[in-house]
Amino acid sequence: MKKVGFFLIFTLLVIQPSLALNVNWNVLDQFLAPSSETLILLSLTNELPKTAKKIEIFAYPETCLNVEPNYVNLGSLESGNSYQTSFRVILNECPYSTKLIKFVIKYYTDSEEKELNLNIPLSVIAYPILEIENVSYSKEFIEPGDSVSLKFVLSNKGSGDAKNIKIVLNQTFVIAPVNEIFVKDLKSGESKIIEFQLTVKPELKVGVYTLPLTIVYQDKFEKQDFIDTKLIRLKLYSNFTFFASVERQDLIKAGSDGYVEIKIANLGKQDAKSVFLKFIQDSLRVKPSQIYIGDLDARDFYAESILVKAPPKAGDYTLRAILYYKDLYGNLHEKMLEFKIEVSRKEEISFNKFILVLAPLAVILLLFLFIRKI
Repeated sequence: MKKVGFFLIFTLLVIQPSLALNVNWNVLDQFLAPSSETLILLSLTNELPKTAKKIEIFAYPETCLNVEPNYVNLGSLESGNSYQTSFRVILNECPYSTKLIKFVIKYYTDSEEKELNLNIPLSVIAYPILEIENVSYSKEFIEPGDSVSLKFVLSNKGSGDAKNIKIVLNQTFVIAPVNEIFVKDLKSGESKIIEFQLTVKPELKVGVYTLPLTIVYQDKFEKQDFIDTKLIRLKLYSNFTFFASVERQDLIKAGSDGYVEIKIANLGKQDAKSVFLKFIQDSLRVKPSQIYIGDLDARDFYAESILVKAPPKAGDYTLRAILYYKDLYGNLHEKMLEFKIEVSRKEEISFNKFILVLAPLAVILLLFLFIRKI
């Protein structure tokens, strides 16, 4: 958070030659916020030819202030010598005001008691501090192109009131019909619910994005400007869509085995990570029983040939397998896939072989008859 203000160190020179002591004081921070602290330095110089004896310093702070220590006994200070001491000032919860700390310095020259009084002012200024809490979206799983509402709590955690608050939503990744919200004021300790309606840009990919939110505001007296940027997390998802198919297979007779080429396509918009396929061994026995695929990108596919041992009875069978995979955020998912496998009778396979032999001969015969006709 940036604060527009001033850092001042005031020095006051109090010279009273008749009192024999010259006193300088410095305040490390002239402007204090509630529940803060600062340091006051006092420098005493004895410029008279006499020794200042029994020097005592008493501190009398106004309400809301504590001074440590509030009493110092310096003893004696020879002519021409100087002494410096410091006082810690602690400011408690306190309204805007100017507070005074009164220092009384007592000492003796010979038998004469003398006294020096100092009033050191401190200005109490309370600053507003705006924070964002409880950020939420109207949907748990947001996809590119979705329209959702963004809601959060704007809280004033500072000790001062905030005025003329403007909240601006950056539209790099989203489109908002209204991207600026104005709040007239927010007192110290108060909160307000802020809501934006937005649409996620459809061209975005699945992933994590940050939405910059700029907050501009002033203090109670509209004399200090503050600007702060908060980053709101936007996590985009996309549903997984897998398509399982058999590209080709051997003519597998009942009770025998043959090779089947399977294909798994990722038709979704999200890449699948650490993909693992495990076949369920029931009527059909499969080798290998499991396959590690690795990453399967969106709009991509994986193909593999597997050895399938058919049952003793012919028919259409369903080969089932469980597909395990992780999303971009490391969450584990699983999906059941099915592949259709055809198991033929031995007679059908013999007939198919006969057709395969007869078909070329028939083609040759037709060509011969066509040539003779010409």
